[in-house]
Amino acid sequence: HFVVGLCSALEETTDEDHKELLTSVKAGLMGPLAGVGDALYFNTFYPILASIGATIALEGNVLGAIFLFLSFGLINHGSKWLFLKLGYEKGMDMILSGQGNKVISYMTTFATIVGLFVVGQMITSTVSLKVIFEFASGEGVIQIQSLLDKITPKLLNVLLVGFCWWSIKKTDGKCITKLLYGLMALGILLSYIGFLG
Repeated sequence: HFVVGLCSALEETTDEDHKELLTSVKAGLMGPLAGVGDALYFNTFYPILASIGATIALEGNVLGAIFLFLSFGLINHGSKWLFLKLGYEKGMDMILSGQGNKVISYMTTFATIVGLFVVGQMITSTVSLKVIFEFASGEGVIQIQSLLDKITPKLLNVLLVGFCWWSIKKTDGKCITKLLYGLMALGILLSYIGFLG
């Protein structure tokens, strides 16, 4: 919408003999800025807000879905209006001065930091592994989960998340589907044999 606002302003100020300038601006800016927009909205903002909404919904609260709908709608449509206005009023000045790159860089950095906070919080509240297997030792019973908790609480959760992160990074994200199905199958198997609860 920044490009739409910029082109609208150029339409008003450019005479008919130089209309090819508009085509050049569209071709030069729409591709790169569309990539930034997709990454910012659907790869950053949407997963962050969906994670918050899912965490709320896991408690049986319908506000999780309402939160996602309202918050993403507000950010999506509010920013469209803002960027349209910004492109119309100050688009050419920002491009010529190089300020546009700084604004996009600040927004991306901010969204990444917020995303890391949300993902970290989501891991602690939704990832849960518990070993229910125990074995007899003399007259007593040794619980593996109790031993792990004495070493480091939530150790299995951290190891699982670390393994997933390592696998995704090692394969450049190409193994996510296989990883999900593999973890589901392994979880079902370990629960069936009575190792995980």
